[in-house]
Amino acid sequence: MTATTPLPERYSASLTVQSPLGSRTHGPGLIIISPAGAPAGLEIDPQQTFAQEGYTVAHLRLSSGYSSLRIRDELREATEALDFHDCCSEKSRYGIIVYCPSAYPYLVEAINGNGEIKSAVFFGELPSSCLKPHTSVQSQGSKFASTEHTRALNFLGT
Repeated sequence: MTATTPLPERYSASLTVQSPLGSRTHGPGLIIISPAGAPAGLEIDPQQTFAQEGYTVAHLRLSSGYSSLRIRDELREATEALDFHDCCSEKSRYGIIVYCPSAYPYLVEAINGNGEIKSAVFFGELPSSCLKPHTSVQSQGSKFASTEHTRALNFLGT
């Protein structure tokens, strides 16, 4: 009999949560934000990649037409999902990785106002000031390359 990989749990049309994969059954919380409808040709699913590293991963996919209020509410929904998830080992202390440059102005405002977000990694140039500890990764090649993920994990303190 083969073991099955648990699928992400769907919390809403835009939010899924993946338990840690591999040998870990509990892990720190991580939020990933990306545009809805993944671009063609992605080599790696970031939610699965970070779950394999032992994180409990909330993946928020932003559709077009977002506003500051909507992003703030969806980010709060993601942190609440992690707060109540049985596999999330560190409640109310989350890192966030953002792959959605077009939403940066709204996202930075929402991140700055969310007390549960402790650090942030932005893929692409950050156009506005983030008050939390953060870094910006200038993607070269594949947007989700493993070396970039390693840099993000190192920044987030793992």
